[in-house]
Amino acid sequence: MIYSILQKNSPVTFILYPLFLLGIWASFIIEPTITEVYYDANPMPLYSLLQSVCSSTIACNGVLLATILLNAFILSQINNSFRLIEKRTSINIFLFFLLSGSFLVLKQYNPLHFALLFILLGIYFLFKIYKNERALQPVFEAGVCIAIASLFYANALFFGLFIFIALTVLLPFNWRQWAAGIFGLATPILIIFSIFFVRDSVPDLVKTIQYNITVWHPSFEFGYPHYIFIGIISILFLRALGYLFSGTIRKISTRKYYTLLLFFIILTTIIFFSVPAANKEIFFFIIPSASFIISNYLENIRSRFWQELLFILIIGSIVLLQMVAN
Repeated sequence: MIYSILQKNSPVTFILYPLFLLGIWASFIIEPTITEVYYDANPMPLYSLLQSVCSSTIACNGVLLATILLNAFILSQINNSFRLIEKRTSINIFLFFLLSGSFLVLKQYNPLHFALLFILLGIYFLFKIYKNERALQPVFEAGVCIAIASLFYANALFFGLFIFIALTVLLPFNWRQWAAGIFGLATPILIIFSIFFVRDSVPDLVKTIQYNITVWHPSFEFGYPHYIFIGIISILFLRALGYLFSGTIRKISTRKYYTLLLFFIILTTIIFFSVPAANKEIFFFIIPSASFIISNYLENIRSRFWQELLFILIIGSIVLLQMVAN
């Protein structure tokens, strides 16, 4: 019954979704508990600018929630434009809200949500190049977006590799498109270095980048409730992944888009293991991909009973996590 109500694109869902988002954030807004993370101690330029703009906790929470809603809107546009989920539903947005607020460290003011905004824009631009072998502007725009994301969260720069993975999966090789991607990645970086050069602060910028990429930092700790929750979501995700690539999707374009989302998850995992400063927070960026994959599976389960049961299991595990761990 719960799933049946929330899966529909109706005025009711557009009211309920933000209410659920506020409900997940309510305990943190009322009684904030801050966890010290390395990217707060030595923030990247754009995140540092946002920190200086937000003068109060209320303002910071407002900006963060507004950014999450904007991210949800971009996810909706991706689904509407490229039909990743054939049936008309916004259940992936609901899952995005749930998973984005599942951990305490994700609720506090942090650069991850802002970086995700530009990463999602980059993915949107890359999806546009399918069967458009001469497209240069979307590739350049994707590079610019991912580079801007790295100015909030430094390790997002490594997602620049995703541009060239997308070009390989979606199109035949065209050196101009690869060059457009490189120029797109380089442009915001060159601009920020130019600004710091004028201010005679390039050494400070270099130190900040090194601190956020090359220096190992202790990660925040998880408790048993977190690992139980991760286990439940992981099992459901793997089942959804098996369904996704079992030949159920007939449209070639949709298969390619989901293949790219899977590559994005693999790339995120590689970054986690290979980049010293990238800790558990890096897996925040796989939430949109996981939301699409799990939502597609839920939408295609023929048994209404299992549909409702699995959905209630997801909601119940997140609610329990809020009560026990947070």
